[in-house]
Amino acid sequence: MSANAMADEADAPPAGDVSEARPQTRFRGFELVMGSRVLLRDGVPVEIGSRAFDLLAVLLLARGTIVTKDEIFRNVWPRMVVEESNLRFQMACLRKVLGPDRDVIKTVPGRGYLLADEAAPAETRRPFPGGMPLLALPDVAPARATPAERPVPMAHPSAGEAPEVVLIEDDPDSRDSLQSLLRSAGLSVAPFGSVRAFLEGASPAPPRCVILDVWLPERSGLEFQADLIRAGLQVPLIFISGHADVHMSVRAMKAGALEFLVKPVRHQELLDAVRSAIAAPAGGAWDLERLSV
Repeated sequence: MSANAMADEADAPPAGDVSEARPQTRFRGFELVMGSRVLLRDGVPVEIGSRAFDLLAVLLLARGTIVTKDEIFRNVWPRMVVEESNLRFQMACLRKVLGPDRDVIKTVPGRGYLLADEAAPAETRRPFPGGMPLLALPDVAPARATPAERPVPMAHPSAGEAPEVVLIEDDPDSRDSLQSLLRSAGLSVAPFGSVRAFLEGASPAPPRCVILDVWLPERSGLEFQADLIRAGLQVPLIFISGHADVHMSVRAMKAGALEFLVKPVRHQELLDAVRSAIAAPAGGAWDLERLSV
């Protein structure tokens, strides 16, 4: 049974036309407008990536029931072959977009995910028939992933070897998802939850770039950027933030940041920024003992 069959038979549109079957879907303070692919929070549009939008749509159409990972792959990445790390990354992005309401999405270990909105009308909580596509996608042979999503062998820094990318992010879900994305692109990554953790566990050799959140415990990303400048340490910085304003991004870029990305971070934008950093000439001396943090 397709998602169309989950609607009342009297109102059921032609097969495959999901946006017409349920043009507007609401939960808590959010409203998902399927036809125009817009997510509203209290009537105000919220920025959300295309994959994260599709992921939310799949979970909403099966609200109150578990959606397996295979069902998600068939609908969010139709006719493509991608790694599970892509799903984890998009799930973290979606939860970031939902903010305080992120708990509406539940992870069911070993089974999948569900959107458990207690305020959902009873008639929307219908059993989802396992093994069938939610969105009634055409049954065609799977295609390969796009370059941005194509899995490649994971790369890990060897003992004593500097990682290509240092990732400083205090949110565990976001850190794990970004790490999985970067490693699936063949990059060696060293993740840390704070600037202090980085300084205590960093390799003595310089990384090719540092990805860091603006808002970090104890010492912010912008403060750490200022520390590096004062110490004369050069490394490409890529800032990420879910709560940034124009002044903050301008300040970071004027101080020499390579890029400033707003969460949820788009895969391709982050990977392009990292590739630009790695392609740039290596910086000068790298002696973290110069830092007086």
